[in-house]
Amino acid sequence: MSPSTAMKEQFAFRLRQFVPEGQVRAAARVFDPADPERGKRNLNRWLAAKVLPSTASRDRLCAALGVDASELPLPDDDSEPEPVDLNAELSRAISDLRRVQRLVKGQLV
Repeated sequence: MSPSTAMKEQFAFRLRQFVPEGQVRAAARVFDPADPERGKRNLNRWLAAKVLPSTASRDRLCAALGVDASELPLPDDDSEPEPVDLNAELSRAISDLRRVQRLVKGQLV
């Protein structure tokens, strides 16, 4: 599912707090020292709210800017872990207990 325009704009707004206008080139050199032009293109795309960065790119960007990743949240950050099927977990535990019980009975007889 593609991120909504609102999500992209929210990320761009927050990013602008850390990369002021006119500082994109300098930030790009820190973000991607091996290829500052690629870094500049990415920063410009994110600042223009065209796309969202991947989690890995966001993490690299935060490290380069010296900010916590929570300052530039992505939609995936809010996703909850898969719910645990308690019935399946309980059934497995009971099976394990029965297996141990049979082993113990076999050793005692």
